[in-house]
Amino acid sequence: MPRAVRRPGVLLAVLFLISALFGAVQTTAHADTPAAPPTTGVTVTGIDLHDGQIQKYGSTYYLYGTMYACGYHWLQSPTPWCGFGVSTAPSMSGPWSTPVPLFSPNAADPYNPGKTYQAVCGGYGSGCFSPRMVQRSGWGANDGVFVLWFNAPSYMGLGASHAYMTMGCNGPAGPCGASAGAPYGSTHRPALHQCDGANGDPGLTADSENGAIALICPMPGTTSVGIEQLDKWGTNGTGTGTTKVADLTHAEAMGAYRDRATGTWVMTYTDKNCGYCAGTGAGYATAPSMLGPWTAPTNRGAGASLNARRVFSANSCGGQVDTVSVIDGQPWEKIDLWTGDMNEEKAGLRFEPLSFRPVGDTVGDGKLWQTGLAPFTCTDTPAAAGPAPVTVAGVDLHDGQIQKFGSTYYLYGTMDDCGFQWGKTPTTWCGFGVSTAPSMNGPWSSPTLLFSRDAADPYNPGNTYQAVCAGYGSGCFSPRMIQRSGWGANDGVFILWFNAPAYKSNLGASHAYMTMGCNGPAGPCGASAGAPYGTTHRPALHQCDGANGDAGLTTTPENGTIALICPMPGTTSIALEQLTYWGADGSGTGATNLAKLSNVESTGAYKDPATGTWVMTYADVNCGFCTGTGTGYATAPSVLGPWTAPENKGVWEQAADSPAHGRRQISAGSCGGKPDTVSVIDGQPWQKINLWTGSAAPAGSGLHFEPLHYTPSTRKAGDGQVWVPEVAPFACS
Repeated sequence: MPRAVRRPGVLLAVLFLISALFGAVQTTAHADTPAAPPTTGVTVTGIDLHDGQIQKYGSTYYLYGTMYACGYHWLQSPTPWCGFGVSTAPSMSGPWSTPVPLFSPNAADPYNPGKTYQAVCGGYGSGCFSPRMVQRSGWGANDGVFVLWFNAPSYMGLGASHAYMTMGCNGPAGPCGASAGAPYGSTHRPALHQCDGANGDPGLTADSENGAIALICPMPGTTSVGIEQLDKWGTNGTGTGTTKVADLTHAEAMGAYRDRATGTWVMTYTDKNCGYCAGTGAGYATAPSMLGPWTAPTNRGAGASLNARRVFSANSCGGQVDTVSVIDGQPWEKIDLWTGDMNEEKAGLRFEPLSFRPVGDTVGDGKLWQTGLAPFTCTDTPAAAGPAPVTVAGVDLHDGQIQKFGSTYYLYGTMDDCGFQWGKTPTTWCGFGVSTAPSMNGPWSSPTLLFSRDAADPYNPGNTYQAVCAGYGSGCFSPRMIQRSGWGANDGVFILWFNAPAYKSNLGASHAYMTMGCNGPAGPCGASAGAPYGTTHRPALHQCDGANGDAGLTTTPENGTIALICPMPGTTSIALEQLTYWGADGSGTGATNLAKLSNVESTGAYKDPATGTWVMTYADVNCGFCTGTGTGYATAPSVLGPWTAPENKGVWEQAADSPAHGRRQISAGSCGGKPDTVSVIDGQPWQKINLWTGSAAPAGSGLHFEPLHYTPSTRKAGDGQVWVPEVAPFACS
């Protein structure tokens, strides 16, 4: 894009900047290593400073941000612009002083003669945001001078080629800009190259490399991200940098630092970007050097969300990440706890310590995935210890469940090692199997079939289950074994449910489900098993009629029965239907459009014994054989509802994986897999996760079990407070 033509008056300001930005202010540079990594974050409330950053100069903490109390409203034109402010404190926890302006909103803008910053930032509805204060200490001129960067989107409408401005400041608390006067007050529009054309909220690297820092800039529409090394003054780009960083899109508000232990550069960003979101993802990328090459974890699977494995916090503590500061060697992520309103005076702030570990796992390896950046704790109190998660490898049982009957553990699932390939017609279907163990940790026996693949299907004369499950490319999945114990007939008989999509799509049935009576918890099942309980039965359904997605069964009875939870075609909605006395038909009592969920599947539900609340989990967003997708939750006072999922607030683009689901997600990447269903064992609910390889031939995929813990919360989107999902995030360990 063409660069702006500088006016004579502007040239004077630039010359003043060049001459004025020499000087020395003695402060303490970042320590090489933190004294002790913090385990919890810090929350700040009641301070009207937002979308800025925190720094420490000497022994004083400085909090920078945009002010809103004068009545500023985003996207309103005109609106009062309250300016950028700074507050100080002796510690990150405060007490924080009353904010003071870094420069007057009524100061003249030397790049727009006749206009003040009030006019530029308040007159067009687009505001001015993201004040970033940096000191030339340990890099560049190394003279201790303070430089302020900020984003003024209207500049591009006023003829500039990008949206950024810099100011020289007379100290860490200002005043800044040409109106501040000597010794360092100046205003300068940066000359940029890789970041020319950018107008999104930027970041500055918190560390230097080769004597320089860099600007990280989102391009228009957050279609890509650029990074450009700055000159010795920190006020211009050098033309050394890169574009399309890590192939990121819909990302903004970046920060980056160099991990002291490994030398790896780590970048964080809002993923996906949204305006004033009360919960959206925090993503990360890494590089061997400041300018790259930058890479972000990728995902695999049919319909997979690109960002699932790179998001280390699904909802950023109920806010939106802003940038990174390194204080005494410890990197901190700043989070704006937005209210979702156009005026954000009441929004809180959260600072989370960042902890990086190198990741050796490879997408598609079927193993447990932990993000390179540790997830935010979003709490000031470390969580109490509970049961440890369990990972199972080398057992060919997938998309099933775990149960405990008597003292024996039973693992059910679809087998894939015979060569099954989803979507291929024809293929080989390997059948449903079961393995047993004395504990969840094993050792697990070799799987045996629950029924023969070549058994006749009594509902499709002349066809075997091999033909039904392999002949149309859609497979058979999600074996769910239940025992009529404590509900219904209460006779101890075992019932198997499963999903055969071809029943509905190819063979004329009104839904995709089948049930079988079994002669024991390890089978055999179905009519071919014979007496005493071997039967095959197509359920009569009502609320779940028409469903064809991978279903779940509630693990806790209510009013003497359990319920089927069923995704409707295209996973456009979720329905629930209580089962009859025998657990093999729907009763017609149920609910549809649960929690207004869409694009979700693989549900499970249980009743929390401590609160009596019903909790449902699901794959959010649904995808086939994903190596990472979200796990969401909803709650209800009874199994029939009403079911509600935490809602979000803010301005975002509508999409399947938009920030609309930010607050309802327990985990963004589900430990590198896809959640399946819930089992309650000895009173403890467990989430089963399939660690898929991302291939349509899923042999070699692993399994993982996470304990579920529910803690009710009265917080909601818009309160500007820290948000922790009521179902504790997965440990993935």
